[in-house]
Amino acid sequence: MYMVSNIKNPYAKLLGIGIFLLLYLPCFAATKLSERYVMQQREGAQLFFIVPFEIPCCDKSSKPLSADITYLTSEDSVALKISLLIPQQLFIDSMVIISGDERQAIAFQTYFIEPEGKLFLHRHCLNFPFNYLKRIYFADSAFKLVIYSRDKEYCYAVKDKKWKEEKEWMCQLIRLIENNKRLMENYL
Repeated sequence: MYMVSNIKNPYAKLLGIGIFLLLYLPCFAATKLSERYVMQQREGAQLFFIVPFEIPCCDKSSKPLSADITYLTSEDSVALKISLLIPQQLFIDSMVIISGDERQAIAFQTYFIEPEGKLFLHRHCLNFPFNYLKRIYFADSAFKLVIYSRDKEYCYAVKDKKWKEEKEWMCQLIRLIENNKRLMENYL
């Protein structure tokens, strides 16, 4: 994060602190946003890591998948990493995110598939632009992640009740990221 102490103009410093306090402190208290992500300064950029969260299986046929998100402002690309623990080894054909009426096939990499007891742990990474993350979280309804493997389909989505909470904190974080990007652009 661009440090307020690096700003030379004392009025700009006060204005920046005031805007931060007015906009973000009430949000942090209400949703504990600060517990859901870690931000680190990188050379000329910021790295945001959104701590793991669960996305339930649509038909409850398997355990929820675990997901975490990494975003580096200099690359403007999001890495959605998912871990899936299921009884069989999947050979994935494609992954699609459905948000409202939009279906988007997402490029992905398989990190590993390894046995864990009687189950298989799959770790994959989906990559897409930051603007796409904004679109799916600012949408009215929860997005679905659909994994296609040969003739089978595995669907994961946040339930409607939980979606409101998930959407609220993620939209707050997206606004925080955008404001930090603007501050860095203006003061670097």
